[in-house]
Amino acid sequence: MVEILLAQGFVATELAIAFDSFRIANRLAGRELFRLQIVSVDAANTLTSLGGMEITVTPMDSTTNLPDLLIVTGGSEMARALRRFLPRLQRVRNAGGLAVVLSDAAQALLTAGAAETAAVHWEGRPMLEEAGIAERGTNTLFTRSGNLVTSAGMAATADVVLALIAEMTSLVLMRDVGRVLLLERLRMAESEQPQGLSDLASLPDGPLRKALKAMETNIEFPQSTAEIAQSINLSARQLERLFARHLGKSPQAYSRDLRLHRARTLIEGSSLSLTEIALSCGFEGSAHFSRLFKQRYGMTPIMLRSYGL
Repeated sequence: MVEILLAQGFVATELAIAFDSFRIANRLAGRELFRLQIVSVDAANTLTSLGGMEITVTPMDSTTNLPDLLIVTGGSEMARALRRFLPRLQRVRNAGGLAVVLSDAAQALLTAGAAETAAVHWEGRPMLEEAGIAERGTNTLFTRSGNLVTSAGMAATADVVLALIAEMTSLVLMRDVGRVLLLERLRMAESEQPQGLSDLASLPDGPLRKALKAMETNIEFPQSTAEIAQSINLSARQLERLFARHLGKSPQAYSRDLRLHRARTLIEGSSLSLTEIALSCGFEGSAHFSRLFKQRYGMTPIMLRSYGL
């Protein structure tokens, strides 16, 4: 049995990919290889996803049997729900089953010390850095340790599920499911996540990539254009031309957007105060930070945190 475990504010993308991949496998096989059940961490019979999609679920406490495969999706409430789903995850593993933990749930597992290492979505890395455990989060699509799989989630959910279908049935069925899903290829577990504003993995080696790496490394203490240029053996003017040609903006404008993006991630996903976030993202004062943030996102940091947008 495959159990997909959700909490309020779950990620609908991950649910849909996981459920449909197994459903398609059953259809192609002509029999029920995977019996699917959607379960709620809480006592509710219905749950609402991020974005407002409502589905009917089975409360976890009303289930009698442990699944062979437990998939825990990400979502806005996974840190809160950890104390509820962690005992079930441990029982499944102790019984010889396999547990797959996605995106926010994987991050919650790592933050709580319930996993030594975990693949975490790149948007969650600022929270790991603030918690001082960034080195324990991998930047891969997914990683496996025994009978625990952690994944960055989102579209990488398909890579995880297809790999499991291959392991539990055959490569032929895995490839057939991938073709129905119109996936050109299966990405390996160790594949790097496409990430961030600069998406360093997609850039060729060269001065631009080095400059962007320097910006991401020094978000708390941003460097001037001249300092970055000097560190990669260019003049400031050469660096400005490089940014204008490839990115359409100046180095300082790009650095500002990078730091604002990091700040937004921390506002949405951490309990740090807005002053702490401003300082950790290289802004000298809260008023200056708030003004730039509103120019970029159309709302102040206080509004974003208050409305939970």
